[in-house]
Amino acid sequence: KELDELNIILLDKLDRCIVEIDNFVYFLSYLEGVIISKVKLFSPLIGLHMKNEKLLILEETGLKLVDGNGKINQKLETDLVVNFSLTNDILELWFLDDRKKRIELLF
Repeated sequence: KELDELNIILLDKLDRCIVEIDNFVYFLSYLEGVIISKVKLFSPLIGLHMKNEKLLILEETGLKLVDGNGKINQKLETDLVVNFSLTNDILELWFLDDRKKRIELLF
């Protein structure tokens, strides 16, 4: 990947570096230099959002909410997402056919 395409999150108090490479999001201990876990992506990544030590992984066809060790707490498969908004732990997704879905995230 080009450097401007990398998604990296550093969490000092959890000793975590979270990085997206190819089809995975890796959870690394940067003090020990080891991989804690990895989460497979099944479609292109739209974005990452961290809150309360939980990470939202939003893909074009789904989402996962994981803890700082990469354990999946919430998962949903969707149709192709064309737009989204996140406000007060409510994720709104828009799809190709103009449908909209509201999801309460368990941060």
